[in-house]
Amino acid sequence: MNTLAEVLDLRTVAQLKALLTLLPDAPRAARKDELIKAILRGLSGPELRALWDRLDDTQRLAVAESTHDPDGVYDERRFLAKYGRLPHFSLEEDKEDGRYGSSLRSPTPLRLLLHWGDGCYSLPVDIRERLKTFVPEPDPVRLATVETLPETRGDGSLMVRHVERETLVDLPVLLRLADQGTIQISDKASLPTASTLRLITEKLAGGDFYPHKPKQDQWDQEIGPIKAFAWPLLLQSAGLLQRHGSKLALSAAGLKALHSTPAGVLRAPPC
Repeated sequence: MNTLAEVLDLRTVAQLKALLTLLPDAPRAARKDELIKAILRGLSGPELRALWDRLDDTQRLAVAESTHDPDGVYDERRFLAKYGRLPHFSLEEDKEDGRYGSSLRSPTPLRLLLHWGDGCYSLPVDIRERLKTFVPEPDPVRLATVETLPETRGDGSLMVRHVERETLVDLPVLLRLADQGTIQISDKASLPTASTLRLITEKLAGGDFYPHKPKQDQWDQEIGPIKAFAWPLLLQSAGLLQRHGSKLALSAAGLKALHSTPAGVLRAPPC
């Protein structure tokens, strides 16, 4: 990670002049080295804390997240998901002049702390260490929960899946398929083949999470099976299935599990 002096040295004279206007009582400067020195002086000592006090609540949250990030990085998508809003880096927030760092017209004080480089905003390492002394750690991410689901969300209805109950049915089904030698896998990665995925999907209680939809064109993304893909991998990790040529077969523990209650197998620690 770069220091503030190293980051500023990558800026143009025009960009440095725009940053210098954000500092109160900043001296006038024209040359690049003078501009850098003036900005460094403007963020030395108690001036850094004064700059923090000038930020609005959302900007402080962005600085706090970056200060306590292991790499000092501001992650825009993570920030938006957590807080539902974004901080202003510019008074003219748009793609050219805002969060994307291509310009420094009308910057906000946040631009003195978070600097654009390598495709993201981050804190210079020396500024980050000083911020740690007074910037509080942000609250951890918390998922909002509800006691009961609404009937609809957005433009679609919600489906409740009782996965715990389905698992009690699916486990013996998968063990029997392995006992019958019908779980075929790829040569290198030991992943279930396409035909195996279709077979497992047909046998699962309630099917997979999403129905199969063929691509309309080559650019479409295909969700693909989730439960059908995961079950053979989970059973291998648990030591209940093992590779036998191009198929997955029951291990000794798997053969024992085949004749045990599903609930007891699920409670048991992995082999």
